[in-house]
Amino acid sequence: MRVLRIITTLFVFLGVGLLLSYPWIVGFGPAADATDQAKKLYATRLALYVSSVAIVWFVAATSAILMVRRLRKEFEEQSLQNLADLLTSIPQPKTKEKQGDD
Repeated sequence: MRVLRIITTLFVFLGVGLLLSYPWIVGFGPAADATDQAKKLYATRLALYVSSVAIVWFVAATSAILMVRRLRKEFEEQSLQNLADLLTSIPQPKTKEKQGDD
């Protein structure tokens, strides 16, 4: 559980960091009169950036889903345990013995 929480937090911060660092990682697009080589280099850099951001957010979402599933399972188990404890703690009523006719 703790590992999933750490992974989720790490990838969310990494995803936000990647989104905010777009201008420094990808940079401005090439000028209209730039060479084809410069345009290809920019397209490659942009494609790598977009795919890495998508992978980071996918991992963050997947780990968050797994964490929620595990939490829900633990909650269900604890709920059943609480119900069992409650049922065993209720005192049983004493039954009256059958008496003869008066």
